[in-house]
Amino acid sequence: MTVPNTRRGFTAVVCSSCPASAHLAVLDALRAVVRESALGVLVTSRCLAGRFACATGLHGRGTMVIVQPCTAERRPIGPAHWIGPLTDPADVTTVRDWLRAGAWDPDALPARLTAGLARAAARN
Repeated sequence: MTVPNTRRGFTAVVCSSCPASAHLAVLDALRAVVRESALGVLVTSRCLAGRFACATGLHGRGTMVIVQPCTAERRPIGPAHWIGPLTDPADVTTVRDWLRAGAWDPDALPARLTAGLARAAARN
């Protein structure tokens, strides 16, 4: 069944470099959203922040996700949203529901899930 709000195109990239138990719950939750959507794609990747950022704990311990809104032709539209670290089941549920809703406003996420990007931007 396709949920109307998830008919917008998106690519969700999940870091799979962390221990398996950390990212598997995220993958399962986002896989469900992608299956419900008409134009969603789920990708796994090595560390999204770079191994030095993970080693220093820049993003904390947890799984990082990037969501890139896109057209039906897979062309990126708007900024990519860096989300995380997802450190517990509540974070996973929050991001799953946020993605499913389809508005993708980062201000609708708890600050702790977007703070890593804010810290990085403040240093530039």
